[in-house]
Amino acid sequence: MSLKKIEQVKGGKLFRIWDIIVYVLVVAVSVSLIVFFAVTRDNTELSGIVVTLKGKDVFTYDFIGESYEISSPQNVEITEENGERIVVHVYDEEGYNDIEIDLNNDSVRVIAADCSYHKDCVYSLPMDSNSSVPIICTPHGLVIRPSEFVDDGIIII
Repeated sequence: MSLKKIEQVKGGKLFRIWDIIVYVLVVAVSVSLIVFFAVTRDNTELSGIVVTLKGKDVFTYDFIGESYEISSPQNVEITEENGERIVVHVYDEEGYNDIEIDLNNDSVRVIAADCSYHKDCVYSLPMDSNSSVPIICTPHGLVIRPSEFVDDGIIII
């Protein structure tokens, strides 16, 4: 670089008009995306859940009708049922997961599993709305999702 070019750079403005326009556009797009995702989120109460084991629906619960259906009796067992909660034991030859359905709060969570040391599914946040993130136990191939959940991609297990 020549000495003349260095002097031109030093003498120039810190920000040119196109720099400012680009920064304003980036900030505007970022703010509009945050607002869009905050406004369009479905915060309605959880209407039901679907439990999938290795790609096959094995259990469903409907909070509105307060009923459940066991689609795979060889993999699902109700271990506790009272007016406050239902504990569902989902198992196969690789292990088990215990799922608690809280009838007072209309929420679902995994309370026990024998999958790994970390037990990420047990420490996942409870599902309490239709926009909740599905609870996934990768070692067992278990997915718990809201029944209103729209899968717009492939969940790889």
